[in-house]
Amino acid sequence: MISELSQDELMVLERVIAKPELQPHFFSKVKSLKWFKAFSEKGLLAPPLNPSPVNTEGNYWNTPSWPITQYLVSSSQHLCDQDNEGYAKLYLQLIVDVTTYASEHSFSNYRTWWQFAKILRNIPSDLISISEVEIISYWLSDRFDSRLVSNEIGDWVVDLLEVPNAHNNKLTLKIFDFLFDISSTESKISSEKSEPRLNMDGYTANSIAEKSAKKAGELLGLEVVELFESKFKQAIDIEGNDQWSVIWRRAVEEHEQNSSRNDVEAITLKLFRDALLGYCNVSHDEAVNIKLCSMLDNRYQIIQRVAIYIAGESFIKLSRELRGKLLNEGFFSDHYRHELWHFLKGNFINLTADEKKQVHDVISKLVYTDESGGIESKPTAYRQSIWYYSIKEQDEEAKVLYEICTEITGKEPDHPDFSSYMSVGTVQHESPIEINELLVLLKTPEELVKSLNDYKSKGHFREPGIEGLVKKFGELVTLECDTILSHSEHLIQLKPYYLHELFSVYSSLWEAKKTLDWDSRWNEILAFSEKLLVIDNFWNDDGSNSEGAFIGNVNWVIGTLSRLIESGCKSDSHAFGIDKSSRAKRVLELILERQPGEEFNLDSDAVSIAINSPRGRCLEAYVNLALYECRNSNKETTQHSEVWGAYDPIFARELDKPDSVNEYEFAAIVGTYISNFIYLSEEWTLTNLDKIFDRSNLQRWLCAIQGYSYVSHLRPEIYALFRKHNYFELLLDSKYLKDETKNRYIEFVCVACIHELEKVDEQDGSIALLIRRANYSELETMVWFFWTQRDSQEIKIREIVFSLFPSLVALINPSTNKGKQFASRLSLWSEFIDEIDKQSKNWLMSIAPYAGYDYNADTLVENLARLSDKYPQDTYEVWKEALSRPCSIYSDESIKKLFVNLINMGADGERYAKDIADEYLRLGDSRQVSLYQEVVNEIEGE
Repeated sequence: MISELSQDELMVLERVIAKPELQPHFFSKVKSLKWFKAFSEKGLLAPPLNPSPVNTEGNYWNTPSWPITQYLVSSSQHLCDQDNEGYAKLYLQLIVDVTTYASEHSFSNYRTWWQFAKILRNIPSDLISISEVEIISYWLSDRFDSRLVSNEIGDWVVDLLEVPNAHNNKLTLKIFDFLFDISSTESKISSEKSEPRLNMDGYTANSIAEKSAKKAGELLGLEVVELFESKFKQAIDIEGNDQWSVIWRRAVEEHEQNSSRNDVEAITLKLFRDALLGYCNVSHDEAVNIKLCSMLDNRYQIIQRVAIYIAGESFIKLSRELRGKLLNEGFFSDHYRHELWHFLKGNFINLTADEKKQVHDVISKLVYTDESGGIESKPTAYRQSIWYYSIKEQDEEAKVLYEICTEITGKEPDHPDFSSYMSVGTVQHESPIEINELLVLLKTPEELVKSLNDYKSKGHFREPGIEGLVKKFGELVTLECDTILSHSEHLIQLKPYYLHELFSVYSSLWEAKKTLDWDSRWNEILAFSEKLLVIDNFWNDDGSNSEGAFIGNVNWVIGTLSRLIESGCKSDSHAFGIDKSSRAKRVLELILERQPGEEFNLDSDAVSIAINSPRGRCLEAYVNLALYECRNSNKETTQHSEVWGAYDPIFARELDKPDSVNEYEFAAIVGTYISNFIYLSEEWTLTNLDKIFDRSNLQRWLCAIQGYSYVSHLRPEIYALFRKHNYFELLLDSKYLKDETKNRYIEFVCVACIHELEKVDEQDGSIALLIRRANYSELETMVWFFWTQRDSQEIKIREIVFSLFPSLVALINPSTNKGKQFASRLSLWSEFIDEIDKQSKNWLMSIAPYAGYDYNADTLVENLARLSDKYPQDTYEVWKEALSRPCSIYSDESIKKLFVNLINMGADGERYAKDIADEYLRLGDSRQVSLYQEVVNEIEGE
């Protein structure tokens, strides 16, 4: 029996009603059901009190919490008691009323719905009607957040499945229907297409499916299987991509080859698949066969694939009729390969003799024929070897036939269970010509080249096209990588997109350290490249025949070839051999003669353009080739002037190019590689510094400035050059340079200060320049950089910080947002303070009120806690100053340490601690008040 409120409790309630700021803390403490009616009578549970979202600024919204829901959640834990059924009904009615009111007034509060979802889990399910759970649908439609609610409701579904009965099963089905409600929204790819959408995020939906789908199938049977099947079909219909299921879903089971696990199709597939697995596990054989037979006859290709997968998992229940249906020749195709391949691998040994013969008969019919009807041996052997691979460990005949096939093809099939295998996470495209057909064409390479070059793409999305054909050609190059370049006189006529794919394949094989006769392959690649680059038709191809497909042009070929050569000489442990250098150099110089530069604008990201442009990639390869030769040509001496002499003319030509040429890749690259150029020739580099950073051409100067911002070590000579020409102020004032670049040069100034190339008190120095400019963004970068060096053993860091601290504190202007943010950033420097004296206390008092403005309050509090061991009263005063403005603090241990050190002072300290706790109570921060009470209780208990 629940008692009534005492007179004292009623008085407390009146005080709380009179002082709303006390309510959050009060509602977090009371947990008894006896308060519910009093709260209701006092109007504290009225639906209009549930706050609606508030538009704070622009598109930013804040959804306030309803403090009393904290009490409702904690007290609802008692609702499962049979004696509290009356309260359970009241709570349920309150939830319905508040939701209905919000719906009628067109607002939603996901924080409230989240708390209500917790309460629903505590109400006995037999008291909840099917119509009442419809409120969940409204909760899930909240435009700001549905993750918290869906997580909680998902856990409730799991709870309900633990107690199966007729009513709970109906509730569960209805909740599943709401949770996985699917709508159609505009596709991210095209405004003319649609894609399916759930009300919750993919990660949460996937998590719910993992926890509940299989068990739901076991307990709820065919009804939930068909519900999930309908959801899955709805998603497929919206996307309209069933015919390409093998592309967007390579495997029905969870597999690393699947492109996504959190999109709607993947989630609803998981729901359907796992529920069906659960259903088949507990159902009698006849029911399983009826369901799987109907799925094999389904018009959806992906549904048929699910049936094959489930059949493999439930083999013992399959009828002879169903097995015969599965082994039909129509399923021995790429569309069903993965599922049927694994069905055979796992179950061939359990088939009857007639069924095994049926499999052999089907595989023997998988042939390729030429125009005269003759069987093409190599493609046919490759195709058949795929299927023999799945059963060769279970069948001696299959093993023999597999070995015969691989002897014909000369290799074992890679990833035979997949029609296309994705080595990296990229979109795969279907090819109009299969690999087996390309292998046939390769017998007459001139026909192969003609067929590839003459192909015209239809251009329909997700249908076989030029993208797929280019990738399939890449597979051919991979299979025939040892011999295909022997046909170079024909391959040289290929369109640029095929050439790009050819170089890309060899680049991937080289990076993967594939075992090949690389000495021969590199000779072939470089010889092929030399011949290619002197053909005018290659350079004149504008890529128009690619029909707009994103597959490559001449620029792509040059970029990939340059990267390939670069990778061949960048690392001495994996290089193409010094004997290849002269030929590689010739290839790169042929490119530099004809490859134009990219367009640069004054505000361009110069380094990004340079290293990604074909000319820039070639220049990077050229630099790395020069470095490789210098490292390896004469190891007995450190001098490599002879090697440098061979490269000097090209680099000099790049540096001295007239402005009219409009090529700026080298300007950015020489800045980025300045340390490498110093290694190649210190004399050349230092002599040409004025040219490298010449400001007479603004575009070239901006490129060099951006390039140098990427170096890791500061060169005194370059720093001196920048000071001499006042470049620091010029680049900081530049409207064309991004903040990241400017910040890097501010860091250079800080490094120069540490290494005594710069002095803090130098009036015409760069540190003084930054302080005079009083630009908060620049100063914050300086503050941040020195803070990142806090663990350095250099005593100079602390000296520099203490020299700068008073000047920076003096620059704080709390009347502006940027000024407050800067003060907050200065809180980081509290870490350098080990003693509190008059000066350091003044610094701390100046920054304390703004510490939380840029999320640095925790850092300040942690350091105050450290200092409170020796200076408890001083830290109390700074702490209280920090509380003049509300801010969130999550450093619980630091807060408790501050309270402990105050209370340990004695009576005054206890008063100070109580004063701080009252400040937190005033600010509505019940968490810190709770920490104070914990400390008091711990000390009193000692």
